[in-house]
Amino acid sequence: MSGSVTISRRIEWDMAHRLGPRCTTKCKNLHGHRYVAIATLAADTTDDLGMVLDFGDAFRVMKAFVDGSLDHACIVDRGDADLLAFLIQQGDKRCEVEFPSTVENLCSWLAARFQEGFDTLPAAAGRGVQLVELRVFETPNCYADWKVQPAS
Repeated sequence: MSGSVTISRRIEWDMAHRLGPRCTTKCKNLHGHRYVAIATLAADTTDDLGMVLDFGDAFRVMKAFVDGSLDHACIVDRGDADLLAFLIQQGDKRCEVEFPSTVENLCSWLAARFQEGFDTLPAAAGRGVQLVELRVFETPNCYADWKVQPAS
């Protein structure tokens, strides 16, 4: 039977955000979520053991970015000057981005950050290890999916 194998790794973190005054729902207010991301990886070739990538290597990449930039931080659109000024004045951990912090925007942005990390792994070198899908949950019932676009 033909097909391809992928692996998936999950990570969780706590983070605050707000969508600000342009938003007309309660999400305009500063609030937090327990985010969950599930990264799915594929490779052109598996390693000598038949692995796409060791789960521990995948987790280390994801954890390094999440712990360093997102966990217990406030992700803030640089266009939200009031919130940004407040966070700076308070000395609070923040992650500044150039977009409203919807789960859809976070999902595609996070996919690029994770892939940058996977690209640095010696175990992935020359094997075409690629993030092919990322699901990011903002709540247990609400999530966004990012999927790699096939080469045209």
